[in-house]
Amino acid sequence: MMTEIFNQSDRIYNNTVLNSTFSSPHLPVFPPWIITTEWGIKIAAYSIILIASVLSNTFVLYTVKKNANGQMRTTSNFVLVSQSISNLIITLTCIPRMIGVFVVGSYSWHLHGTFGLYLCKIIYFLADQGIAASFLATVVLSLDWFLAVMFPFKRRRNAKLTRYAIVLSWITATLYAGPVFFVTQFRQFFDETFCVKSVEMIPVWNTIKIVLLGPLPLLLVVTLNLAVIARLWCRRIPGTHPEGLSIGLARAAIKRKKHRKAFRLLIAVIIIFYICFLPYWIAFIDLTYFKTKEISGSYQFMFTSVCLAYSSSALTPSALILLCEKFRVEAVFIVRRMLGKRAFRRIAFVETKTQTQTKNCNTNICFEKLKYQL
Repeated sequence: MMTEIFNQSDRIYNNTVLNSTFSSPHLPVFPPWIITTEWGIKIAAYSIILIASVLSNTFVLYTVKKNANGQMRTTSNFVLVSQSISNLIITLTCIPRMIGVFVVGSYSWHLHGTFGLYLCKIIYFLADQGIAASFLATVVLSLDWFLAVMFPFKRRRNAKLTRYAIVLSWITATLYAGPVFFVTQFRQFFDETFCVKSVEMIPVWNTIKIVLLGPLPLLLVVTLNLAVIARLWCRRIPGTHPEGLSIGLARAAIKRKKHRKAFRLLIAVIIIFYICFLPYWIAFIDLTYFKTKEISGSYQFMFTSVCLAYSSSALTPSALILLCEKFRVEAVFIVRRMLGKRAFRRIAFVETKTQTQTKNCNTNICFEKLKYQL
């Protein structure tokens, strides 16, 4: 769970700044300046992320479910639905907890007994499961595009493989987070109860987390997307002369242009996701192996890295809504309907501009317009 880097960084802060002699790796002690205006700004920041994440991810789920224009239930959108579900899990399990920490001023756990213990275990389990599923969703999204571009004539097989990959990603995320349910426990520090993982498991678990959710998904994402880029941008469509080009090849050229546009949207969403998590991984690796004062000993850096990582749950679906035309039109329709403007007519996705152009122009003119764009 991402709040752990706060718990462990507090120990570093105590040892390096406050010269605390307490040796617990999970005792949360706030710096003396934390209860100020800055404290209120941090609560507001988490609250904004919480609201934006719930609204944007719920909208993605609602849009795909409604399928109003008949084009939303694609395999890529199913992967985005999977990522939205993982984003909601992260948001609803982690951010309210962090807001409570800043409001109360302590990481202590206030629900005791059997119910409190199992709630503690479930929250930690769901948080780690959501984070793992979110990273694996970027791999599945890249795989879906790789299959669509490399094997365009095997759509049924590609769709089936993508669905299997979505299910496998959640199974993997569940197996990854499963041990958390068993090693999470209550510990008493200074008459306060804290929900923490077993101290003996932390080094092993951190190493597994770094390997499984760090370089491995990133390597797969980069490899798959580079293959797609090579296919879409570097490989030319067969054809020797404009006069000998068939209408089928002209349509294939227009289809490739559409694929490039959609692929840029995919790349934008993935880049936003990994940029948001980059400071978090820097902090997490430093906290696990190096424990430098400048990174894991800096409370400001730790807060920024965790807050930015949480913000990915709101930024990735928001970017999708803003950049994807189909989602934008649905957003306008929902807003108009909420405002009661019945005269608004939904834009129908019957034909794109390029498709209409292909039907109404002859082959030579189409090719002359396209050959300079590819």
